[in-house]
Amino acid sequence: MVALSVVGAAMLLLAAVAVAQPDSADCVMNPSRLSCKGFQLEDRMVNDMVKDICSEVGGVGCTIRKYCTTDKGICSPFSILTTLCAESPLARGCRTYASLCPRTSLVDQCRINPVQIPFTADIEVALEKMCQYTQSDACLETDTDVIEKWRDVCVAKDWPEGCERLNAFCRDHRQTSISLELCPPPPPPPANPPPPKSPATAKGYLHFVPSDTFLVPTWELQSWPGLFSAAGFAIAAGIGYAAVTGARHRREAFWLRQGDHEDEDDAVRSQLPIPGSSRRSSVASATGPTRRIFGRASESPERSPLLPIGAGASNKGTFCNVVKRGEYALWGVVEGLAGSTLILMVVTGNVLLIGGVATGIGVGRGLFSA
Repeated sequence: MVALSVVGAAMLLLAAVAVAQPDSADCVMNPSRLSCKGFQLEDRMVNDMVKDICSEVGGVGCTIRKYCTTDKGICSPFSILTTLCAESPLARGCRTYASLCPRTSLVDQCRINPVQIPFTADIEVALEKMCQYTQSDACLETDTDVIEKWRDVCVAKDWPEGCERLNAFCRDHRQTSISLELCPPPPPPPANPPPPKSPATAKGYLHFVPSDTFLVPTWELQSWPGLFSAAGFAIAAGIGYAAVTGARHRREAFWLRQGDHEDEDDAVRSQLPIPGSSRRSSVASATGPTRRIFGRASESPERSPLLPIGAGASNKGTFCNVVKRGEYALWGVVEGLAGSTLILMVVTGNVLLIGGVATGIGVGRGLFSA
């Protein structure tokens, strides 16, 4: 009697379990039932679906499955199935998954998210952009999976722009789920990296500290030898500026002497007698515009300073005047550039550079003064 009662109790318990846990067909067809909350597809069935999808359309999930080192986490069969069906929802092997995991499904297994990695089409677009700017042999590969090609390009370019999502995927799963063959470790940092240099900045006050930028941002004075070499350059620049200024003064003196000679020639020509007009000349000299005032002959209207430059002059004089003005303008440009360079040195506020500029100008004036 006792044995029969035990057997009967066991049969009732099995019947209750069978009622509480519906079969797979019921939960696949109607996953919104509350009794299907704990239902799970068997790994054997899931693996068959994954194989069917990989043989039909492929996808990133197939590559991840190839390099998995465990069957947990992102490498669990249902996680691989979720990734494949998110990329190819119309594949033949995704029919059961689509029926089991609609938006209204209450099955906890359907809450597993796809692996956080771009799909095949997105990776191909990224590879096309990356290979436009690199000559890597990996861009010529045609017999490798798209993720493997992405890996090869990223490794060849030392994880450049375009590899952020692959780098993040490998960083999260390299030590736990994914083989190093797919996710090689990043290159190690240099053994002894040089200490970072303090940024060079110009100071708005007088100082001696060698930490300025000199003329251009890449010319940094981070040491005393560099500062003294810059001071030597400042001396040479000051001498050059004085040489340019002296040369300009000499050219101005030359043109002034040329003008004096032309005035003397005009005066001589104006005093020459005109044949047959001696009487008119004498009368004009007494009463005309060339009469003497306080013992000196007045200037003729032709040389009056009130007339514009070149008025009454010959064509030769007009041409020389144009040349002279052009030369004045050229000397002004050269002298302005040289002076601007000296200003850039002085505004650093460094006493050695200011002293170098002043010394150079002084030496140059002594050598090249007009």
